[in-house]
Amino acid sequence: MKDWIPAHWLKEIEPFGLASCANEATGTTWNLFLQHERLREAAASLDKAGYFLEDITGMDGKEGFEVIYHFTRYDKPFRVTLRTLAVHEDPVLPTISDIFPGADWHERECYDFFGIHFTGHPNLIPLLLPDNFGFHPLIKDEKKRASLFDSLSKCQTIGMKVPCAANPDDSGDKE
Repeated sequence: MKDWIPAHWLKEIEPFGLASCANEATGTTWNLFLQHERLREAAASLDKAGYFLEDITGMDGKEGFEVIYHFTRYDKPFRVTLRTLAVHEDPVLPTISDIFPGADWHERECYDFFGIHFTGHPNLIPLLLPDNFGFHPLIKDEKKRASLFDSLSKCQTIGMKVPCAANPDDSGDKE
């Protein structure tokens, strides 16, 4: 199953982590953890390879806001998840709505619920919440945030490194 990920593609987008997951248990074949600077390049590569965007969602964790992009293809049983972090203090990520037009609403929804700004988005206005809502309802109290790595319990991580460790003294290596 690893054959679908060309080695040159992994080298180009430089994921800081890769996790192989049991599709039956997670619905995902591969999770790639990217620095947000590589997100657009990875999305463009998936578009070129015939993948389509299923959805974009977010999670508020100790390490930051994780934004999760699900991609799949009709002709192969591979589901790819790109994961990237936006820091709590300044949650900003690049848009992929010009690469996958369907990302427009998903990014607006993440903006509504988490306050994540997508630079380059052509219409980043509230999608579901009123303009004057005043807060982002899915932001958790700091004490209630769990580690984002808890969601990977059914995956085999390969060379995982945390880009933004909750504990600054932590080296960030996760195996």
